[in-house]
Order: sequence, then C-alpha cells, then structure tokens
Amino acid sequence: MSNYKCLKKARSHCWKALLALAINILITRISVSDCTNPAYDQQAMNEIDLPDAADAKLKQNHDPILFTTIGQEHLPLTEKVGKRFRPEIAVLNVGRGFKPSIGYFVAPRDGVYLFNFVGLAYNLPTGVIHNWINLRPVGHPEEHDSSVIWSFTDPITSAGHSLVSMKKDDVMEYWGRMDSYCTNYLDGLNFVHNNWWRLSGRWVADIQFIILVPYHPGMLLNFTEVYLNAGNGFNSSSATFVAPTSGLYHFFLHFSTYGRLHGEARIEKADLLLAAGSFGKFDNMITMDIDAISKLQKGESVFVKMLGNFEGHAKLFKFSG
Repeated sequence: MSNYKCLKKARSHCWKALLALAINILITRISVSDCTNPAYDQQAMNEIDLPDAADAKLKQNHDPILFTTIGQEHLPLTEKVGKRFRPEIAVLNVGRGFKPSIGYFVAPRDGVYLFNFVGLAYNLPTGVIHNWINLRPVGHPEEHDSSVIWSFTDPITSAGHSLVSMKKDDVMEYWGRMDSYCTNYLDGLNFVHNNWWRLSGRWVADIQFIILVPYHPGMLLNFTEVYLNAGNGFNSSSATFVAPTSGLYHFFLHFSTYGRLHGEARIEKADLLLAAGSFGKFDNMITMDIDAISKLQKGESVFVKMLGNFEGHAKLFKFSG
C-alpha cells in the first residue's frame, strides 16, 4: 500500500512538473511573439488572400464589404510616372476584397464602390513649384482622377475619393503621379516623402437599387460630363441633383485648381448650407475634398456653389454622392 502511495505521489509531481514546463514554454513563446511577430506580420497578411469557406458564404446583397489600410513607407520617385500606393498594414478587411500581398482590391461582387484616400506629405527642395498626385482607379480609365495638388515645403494633408461601378473580380489600384514645374525637372524628382497615408473603401449597393449623383468633372458649376447617373437624379442642364425619393443622401465635392484664389466651395440645398471649405488668398495651387450627409424629401435639390475670387484655372471639379 505504501508503494502505491509513493508511486501516486511521484506521478503527481511528474504531472505538476510537466504542467509548469508547458506554462513556461507558452509564456516564453508569447513574449517572443510580442517582440518579433507583430499582429500584422507578412504571413498573416498573405493568409488574408487565401479563399476559404467564409468567401463562399458572402451573400449577394447583405454581407458588408469594406477595408481600411495604412502605410508609412516613403514614396520615392525615380521617373516621371510615380509609384503605386501599396498599403503595408491591412487594419480591416471585411469581405476579403482587399489583397494585402499585392496591394489590389478585387471586387467580391458587382456593385458601386466608394474609395477614399488621405495622406500626409511634404516637399524637400524649394525649387519645386507645383506638385500633384493623381489617384486613378486602374481598370477604369474612363473615370477621372482625384487630383491632389500642393506647392508648399511644409507638411500638408491631402485627400481624394472615387465612386466607381465595378463588376465581380474587377481590380482597383491607386497610382500616384508626381510632377513638377521646377526649372530643372530632374532636380524635382524624389521631392515627395509620403510620411503617412490611408486607403479605404466599401461596397455601397447594387447598381440596380441605388440612386447616385454622377461622377464627373466640370468647370466650376458647369458639370456637363456625366459618367454615372443611376436613378436619374442629376440634371446636367442645371448642374443640380434632385432627390428622386425621400431619404438620407451622402455627397462629395473634390476640386483642384490654381491661380489667385480667395473664397469658399459649398455643397448647398435651397434653405441650408450642408458643407463648405474655405481657402485663403495666396498664389499657389489648392486641392479640397469635402462631404455632407443630409436628409432630403422627394424633389429637394442639392448643388455646388463657389464664392469668392477665382483668377485661375480649374484643373478638376468632381461632384458625386
């Protein structure tokens, strides 16, 4: 009997020792992981690209599709055509449309998608006069760029958006075209350092069931080129959106221009200022991106108004929603 008790006690000590060893190994692995393997390591990012059962469960019109990515790397220029904006970290990837290992967004289903870009950049040489980034959706050459323009040596936050209609498996990729009008063009290369930027996007709705303000360029209030007008809410002759049905609407205004500017860009309806962006008086290029959400009754109108001095040239005006 005493031998049995000794054996039982020895086994108990053995199990306790093994358990302590396992806990110690686990703590060590967690500590090493915290130091060397961040939550957004490359292997984990690549695995997001792999198809699995979750992709098959994506319903046609109910499950959300949205992503948010960030990057911090410099964006060097070695040629006239700039480099692709390739996100480094996928913060959110619902619906698995974004492919981190290649930097593309691949549409999981047909529909209208809204993409947004915002970043912090600055120039190095003082000889650079005008710079810009064209945010163009690759595969949609008929749709106009979101041009980000600046001519400052101090840091500046820039933003743009694109509202596009995509088919399943269509690919979206953003390019940055950087250029300058400095005396010696080669001296102007490598002038952009992209310190921080974020690219995000989401599926808005099925093209058959959404009412859209068209995606188009124009000169000031003269929005005559209409790319997309599902629901026929936009009246190109009056450059006004008229709500076909009552509901909640989201509008965007993006414009890039240069010259002597001093005034304000507005998104308005008849009795209310919905959003405004002001710019001071200076002899430089300017880019602005503003948005507004408003409840509209059927028949209510929304339009863009420019107030102030405009002694210059409008490079791009885009009104969408």
